[in-house]
Amino acid sequence: MVKTMLTETIPTGFTHISKDGTLFRFVLADVMDYAPTRPQVEVLTEPETALVVKVEEESQVLVHVHFLAFPGALIRIWKTTFLIPSIPSGEKVPLVHAENITMAPMWTQLDGYGVFTFTLVFKGLPRDCKVFDLTEEIEESGAFHFSDITRNETDVYHLWL
Repeated sequence: MVKTMLTETIPTGFTHISKDGTLFRFVLADVMDYAPTRPQVEVLTEPETALVVKVEEESQVLVHVHFLAFPGALIRIWKTTFLIPSIPSGEKVPLVHAENITMAPMWTQLDGYGVFTFTLVFKGLPRDCKVFDLTEEIEESGAFHFSDITRNETDVYHLWL
């Protein structure tokens, strides 16, 4: 018994864009049988035919905040908490998620003594940022602010309140 395939369902090739923006076109040889073949590679180097691709890496900044808890302490975080890069074009980097702490107007009540830790997740900082501030922008007392945090390679930080 011979297996047949319709030519309309056989792909003729595919393209791939490398990180540097070079477009590769892979052309598959005609299928005569089921024997494996190697694709022919054509590198497109002309700027008018190559696609220019801007790849933005998705990144996040994690901040673990440690608080010396005591019975009856109340703590919360506001959505208006930002990272502020210390660069001329430094736009505020928003908070995207908070773990183990409530968002205002709700409160997290602590029942005992010890270290209470919560985690804040922010969008990524600009690549050229070396130092930043973390600030909670609210119109009442009790806001926290950490100045001149030196950026590290992992973008994971531990701060103490």
